[in-house]
Amino acid sequence: MNFPLIATISLILFGACSVQADMDDILASMRACHETHPTSVAEVEKFINDKNAEFGDVFKCHVKCVLEKENAFKNDKFDDQAFVKLSLEIPELKNRQADIQKAAEECKNEKGANECETAYKVAKCLINHNVIIFVDNGKKV
Repeated sequence: MNFPLIATISLILFGACSVQADMDDILASMRACHETHPTSVAEVEKFINDKNAEFGDVFKCHVKCVLEKENAFKNDKFDDQAFVKLSLEIPELKNRQADIQKAAEECKNEKGANECETAYKVAKCLINHNVIIFVDNGKKV
């Protein structure tokens, strides 16, 4: 797996961290999830840019895996408070606490046919609320 793919996907849910240890943790989560649920750059771009795009189980389970490894999805449920806490550690998001809390509150009740689909729907909801920063090789998009 190449680094641009990891960098593109890895920050899809948690944004740009200026602390290297946080980045390393997120990248480690992504690498582990990619092993069991491989994704492509094209899928990630489609996920970010196309609100009506459909995805298969592998992609949805990849999203779930990353959320779990970052402690934002536990016992097959979105942990909105953990997501808010993690998001507020990101410099670009720290002044958007009200927006992040509102989005997490609204997205936490998203449900799918299974836990992977639920995690996917939560992540898509968060994207639609614009409380996520995307990074491609260190450049904010």
